[in-house]
Amino acid sequence: MYWCGIQFNKIFEDSVQCGGNELLVQELQCLKDIKTLGVSIKCITALEVLLTSQMLLNSTQSLLLHNCTLQFLNLSTFSKMERLDRLGIYRCESLEDMKIDWEWERREQYSQVTCPPDLCSVFLSLGDVNIQHCPKLKDLTGLIFAPKLYRLRIWKCEGVEEIISAEKLVDAPDVVKCLQPFLKLESLDSRAFPKLKNIYPKPLPFPCLKSIKVSKCEELKKLPVSSKITRIGPNLTIKGSKILVE
Repeated sequence: MYWCGIQFNKIFEDSVQCGGNELLVQELQCLKDIKTLGVSIKCITALEVLLTSQMLLNSTQSLLLHNCTLQFLNLSTFSKMERLDRLGIYRCESLEDMKIDWEWERREQYSQVTCPPDLCSVFLSLGDVNIQHCPKLKDLTGLIFAPKLYRLRIWKCEGVEEIISAEKLVDAPDVVKCLQPFLKLESLDSRAFPKLKNIYPKPLPFPCLKSIKVSKCEELKKLPVSSKITRIGPNLTIKGSKILVE
């Protein structure tokens, strides 16, 4: 039900797909043995109910937030979705920030350890992230907590200036600063970012990277790759777009 009630569907007033999918989430709660769940959420109320159900948290593998009216999204609230593999955020036009609580509940487990990437991960299984039409969003710094991220697609988020914010990393605990994001990343697709200036503050290894697509990002002058650090494979494809000057 990842696209349930979102696209190419006629919604009937008395169906579970109407409104913000509150009825859908309520009915899912009545089921007793859900193994794997892919679901779409269209309002804050439905999301809050989903996040309070341990059964739904345990079974959610794919989550789509569509047209939700929220200004801030605390990514730390997804830490209990240990099976979450795919996250989509579409047309959340009021969304400004995807926050991370640097002092979340597992902080005591790694307080004395130098660099424990597994314990620092909010997203234990997240691999596929797709964010589209969120014009007020500024950055996606929370993705440093997704060590298994293999595909990142960001389209038409006109307010994004950095994918990973250097300023936010400065304010993060030392254990977070030593994380290396995008080690599993295979595909990066960014389109229509008129303000995008930086993807990451410094060059990265990118040992698995196969494809980079950058389109309509006129302010982006440099990719986070370096011949000294980046282990570029023989099949890496980089695609861009021409800037037409009148």
